[in-house]
Amino acid sequence: MTGVNDNCLLWDMNMAGDDCEIDTDACADNPCALGRTCLDLLPADEVSLGRGYNCSNCPPGYNITADEKCEANSNCTNTDGSFTCNCLAGFRKVGSLCQDIDECTERTSGCDQNCANSDGSFTCSCVYGFELIADGKCNQTIFDVCTLQNLTCGYGCDNTTNPGTWGCICREGFQLDIASGNCSNINECDANVCTQNCQDTVGSYICSYYTGFKLNADKTILSILYLVTACVNPFYGDNCASQCSCGPGADRCDPSRGCVCNSAWTGDNCDVDVNECEVNPGICINGDKTCVNEDGGYQCNCGSGYEKVSAVDSVPCADINECSSATTNNCSAKLVKKVMVIPVDVTLATKQ
Repeated sequence: MTGVNDNCLLWDMNMAGDDCEIDTDACADNPCALGRTCLDLLPADEVSLGRGYNCSNCPPGYNITADEKCEANSNCTNTDGSFTCNCLAGFRKVGSLCQDIDECTERTSGCDQNCANSDGSFTCSCVYGFELIADGKCNQTIFDVCTLQNLTCGYGCDNTTNPGTWGCICREGFQLDIASGNCSNINECDANVCTQNCQDTVGSYICSYYTGFKLNADKTILSILYLVTACVNPFYGDNCASQCSCGPGADRCDPSRGCVCNSAWTGDNCDVDVNECEVNPGICINGDKTCVNEDGGYQCNCGSGYEKVSAVDSVPCADINECSSATTNNCSAKLVKKVMVIPVDVTLATKQ
């Protein structure tokens, strides 16, 4: 089977090739249980469903086990005619697999000082002289360890990096000035940590997204492609919170703008016909044609006694020769007058 490009994993692990243009066979490794048929999905379905195949029902006398449909670290949610696999908290979908999110490396833990990652979770801790409080924050205890070590530090000090040697430290989101021992804010936006918009804050930063996109459910903000996704039809707008209800004149549901109308329609839902005859009275070009509005368009019709000879409106109408066909005139055939001759009895007339 063609080797999978690592870059393709960001979108669909069942695609291969330099440009992720080759749809691999997700059934090649026989993922379905014995007695069930494997159906390889189309690329679009693979992305939306988060898997590359469907399995047929079990043969008579067997049932599907509860954990078979979805991969590890995910839950199965039933839908009409199908199902979806949703990653557990602390995991992110990469292809069809749910992989652990390293909150410590991605700096999304909120820990003030120390962070230890684990499968699906993480743990915050504080250095000596501090105590852990809510939300991973560290609060300095009664005594000042730095003063005891003859150090002048703006935030705190620790000896875990070099055992036996104490030095000044800063909390997450700040950098140390070794000379003064003070801490200053790090502008993470300079490092392109967000895929779209970035706002620096004191000790942290906020990622936001363009209209027509939404941040993935894990709320991560590391700068890699699959963290921000475009709205999927019929949703659009900020955080994909609006839904298209397009009428007959819609061309598509745009992830940013919503319903996009064809030229002959207007309105928020593209359900209002444009009356081209009123908007552009001279649309039929030649004066021998009359504009007639229709839903989604218009017609330039010739006057009585004339006909179109071309679909191009600029071509004038042509006179209809009604005399050339009996179906186009109401003239009758030549009338022949018959004279009735009444015989007269000459003899009778003379006598009278």
